[in-house]
Amino acid sequence: MNSPIHALIWLAAFAVYFTPAIIAWARPAPHRGRVTVINLFAFLIVPWIWALVMACRSRPAVGEPVSR
Repeated sequence: MNSPIHALIWLAAFAVYFTPAIIAWARPAPHRGRVTVINLFAFLIVPWIWALVMACRSRPAVGEPVSR
């Protein structure tokens, strides 16, 4: 079971699972730390989607108030 295809499958699964964190860190998302923590504990689909939405949100423009 230790064939190269299994390694590629695991690597692809790892990349898909951590897509929200990768996106958040690749483009400076406003709450990338939160996205990463949510993604680490996103064993269900809802938290994973929540992390993906947070990662894809746009940053507020300069001088625009930040809502919390």
